[in-house]
Amino acid sequence: AAGALITGGQGWTLYLTRTLAYQRFLLEQSGGAWNVMTPSPLAAGLVAGLPHAWAWAMQGLVSASCALAIVVRFRRIKARGREIGGVDILLLIAAGFLAAPYSFNYDMPSLALAIVVAMSEQPSLEADAAWRWGVMALWSAPVLMVLIGIAALIAGVSWAATGALLVGGGLILPWRGSSRAELDAGTRPVSEGVT
Repeated sequence: AAGALITGGQGWTLYLTRTLAYQRFLLEQSGGAWNVMTPSPLAAGLVAGLPHAWAWAMQGLVSASCALAIVVRFRRIKARGREIGGVDILLLIAAGFLAAPYSFNYDMPSLALAIVVAMSEQPSLEADAAWRWGVMALWSAPVLMVLIGIAALIAGVSWAATGALLVGGGLILPWRGSSRAELDAGTRPVSEGVT
């Protein structure tokens, strides 16, 4: 809205008519480093040889699933009257990386920060194996997905699903662990004055 007020609506018109088409072209035709730097199910599908329509359908299914899961989680938070915590932010960020067809490993430091915040708020989560494995997957994803992807490319194997698998597993396992911990601990009331 601010951009439209400053420059007029032409920027948005050009974005919707030209930039999106160019980004789609890049997503569908790029190869090499892009394939190992993104946790995108779209990239994994394209590298696996799926037709563009199938790869986009897979991305759409994952994106819709992530959006639905986040909406359900945040509605439950509101219904239970508790504050949004570091774990919730971590899950939101991880879901965002999996849901977006155009994100990269160098965008992922926010995962590390969210992990630190979540662990400082709820150190008891460390006792849960699902939480530990999930956090390890998310923490290592930005580097490990590239290393495994490059090793696969050198070996002549078309493999780029490492990022999607690490972030997907890193989303599901902490979600499970945090849900169990929340049930065990009960809910934390919203602080007075916070809406």
